[in-house]
Amino acid sequence: MSNIWFISDTHFCDEDIMQFEPILPDGVHTRTDLDEYIIEQWNSVVRPEDVVYHLGDVGKFSSEEDAKQIIERLNGDKYLIMGNHDYEIPRHVSTPFTLRNFWEYCGFLMAYTNRFFLDEYTILTHQPPQFPNAPYLWLFGHVHASQLYRTVTRNAICVCADRWNFTPVSIDTIQGHGKLFDGIYSKYHHDYIERVYAEHDLDMFYQYIKSDTSADVKAVTE
Repeated sequence: MSNIWFISDTHFCDEDIMQFEPILPDGVHTRTDLDEYIIEQWNSVVRPEDVVYHLGDVGKFSSEEDAKQIIERLNGDKYLIMGNHDYEIPRHVSTPFTLRNFWEYCGFLMAYTNRFFLDEYTILTHQPPQFPNAPYLWLFGHVHASQLYRTVTRNAICVCADRWNFTPVSIDTIQGHGKLFDGIYSKYHHDYIERVYAEHDLDMFYQYIKSDTSADVKAVTE
């Protein structure tokens, strides 16, 4: 049986991001060291049959082959929820890729351009939650080690690589922390939607959470 994992902000090959990594693992001194460490940590927990959701900012690559060489070394069936650094295709590419086609060529089974529902109450997104009081569990990245955001809160979990020793986080760990999984909020879900509607905010809310294509709404987790 496959397991499900989450990670974000691996930033492979990106020297500029090193300034946002104030604490590096022992023996890691360069960007190449860190890339190899992330690959080792990833493959130490993720099996080939597992599923991994990468919540954005994969890396900064010089070509599609450079990206593919690293991504294909990572175990698991990989899905990408794009981050802000994933919207630039490397300059030196041999094929005129679209964004999604580029990342899928490099080793992701699917690449999503926006937030993504893993199930009825769990939202995967690169950016921190914009509706933090909504009755959902938000998994997000982007913020690295910023002290403005806690790693685990009542209904949000940051899966930035540098917060978890550059290792994917299992769904078992998420369920252990996430309060929504025990049904605390489920009975309030419809009441919340009715309240938002009464406050004339429903259109904006649904525009946010369902702004991607219909093909991106359902996860593949089997």
